[in-house]
Amino acid sequence: MSQTILKNEKVIAVGNFDGVHLGHVKVLKAAVALAKELNCIAAAMTFNPHPRDFFAGKGSVEKITDEITKTELILQCGIRDHIIEAFNWEFAEMDAEKFADYLKNKFNCCAIVCGANFRFGKKAAYGTEELKKACEKFQMKALICNYEEGFSSTRIRNLLTEGDVTGAEKLLGRPFSLHGKVLHGRHIGTGIGFPTVNISAEKGQVLPKFGVYATRVTCGEEIFKGITNVGSAPTVSENNSNVRTETFLLNTNKDLYDMEIKVEFLKFIRAEKKFNSIEELKIQIEKDLSEID
Repeated sequence: MSQTILKNEKVIAVGNFDGVHLGHVKVLKAAVALAKELNCIAAAMTFNPHPRDFFAGKGSVEKITDEITKTELILQCGIRDHIIEAFNWEFAEMDAEKFADYLKNKFNCCAIVCGANFRFGKKAAYGTEELKKACEKFQMKALICNYEEGFSSTRIRNLLTEGDVTGAEKLLGRPFSLHGKVLHGRHIGTGIGFPTVNISAEKGQVLPKFGVYATRVTCGEEIFKGITNVGSAPTVSENNSNVRTETFLLNTNKDLYDMEIKVEFLKFIRAEKKFNSIEELKIQIEKDLSEID
């Protein structure tokens, strides 16, 4: 039975929520539970650009999730409304009272939910204690959620750049994934008997360590096993600055060109390597395939 909303007020979970890891999920679900208790709408507010990108310059933060995927994951937690707030100087320099007042008057907010390490305002001067006092002044609730320190977007980025996709999965609660439209490549894989589907990651997206991974590919309702190479494909390419994500799908020759796919990274197999010949590469790919469960 769906919840009947008695009031048009919002309980707003506030944060960057990059990756929507298990700590973020706890905050988001706490907002959903509180909204149900208060018969309000559960909402989440994230920021664009990311505050660190705003202050340090574009590209300062490699995102774990693209914006479309982030919204999908947030809504899967039971959130009804994803608010993407424009992060600018006016917003960045709000003190705690202005922040609470802004949420109350613009979004009809009756409660703010955040993680215990949430900071905001000029030079991140304000934290949860200041937020609670401001909410009290404006007759709003403030709910602070504690989760284990290890659940952080920075730690997940570090694990991915080390190739530890299984470690990242434990913090995310799901496999790390890349999304994109299948592009027409150079057809070199087809020429050596291993045709690949290639996608281009969104600019600013964190990539796992260059290497070969066991992956799962979803296209619509279909799911395929695969092996994915992330890197410059040095054996067959002279341009080592051109990063590619190329996946060989098992047991299918289906044409996926121009279709949207999701590539989930399940296990690191080996680091990227330049082979002396195409024949050596083919032999290694056969070995890589034997690593897939």
